[in-house]
Amino acid sequence: MKTLLFLIPEEAWIGALIVAAIMMIIGFRRVALKLVGAIIMMGLLSPFIDFFVQQLPSWLLPILFLMFILLMMRRMLGQGIADRLIAHLLYDLIRAPFLFIGWFLRGMKPRI
Repeated sequence: MKTLLFLIPEEAWIGALIVAAIMMIIGFRRVALKLVGAIIMMGLLSPFIDFFVQQLPSWLLPILFLMFILLMMRRMLGQGIADRLIAHLLYDLIRAPFLFIGWFLRGMKPRI
């Protein structure tokens, strides 16, 4: 849940604070305080994180983006399903060059 909070755009921070206030009135004090704390931390740390991301080499950004996507899949689907999905993707990735070589040696004819 904390990871998903960091996807809130800056324009929606006021709305999230209003939702936190309503949650506080209703009685969800602990969750509301976590939401307020997360918004304050995002406001304070965003300039530093922006500077850090700008200093990274360009080849590292796609790797970080892929890791972020895998993390989001694990959070949304659950650890077991995401692990199986990643295992199948890696299996297909390892198998692909051998299938290409076999296709090339057969004379580039489609398998029937």
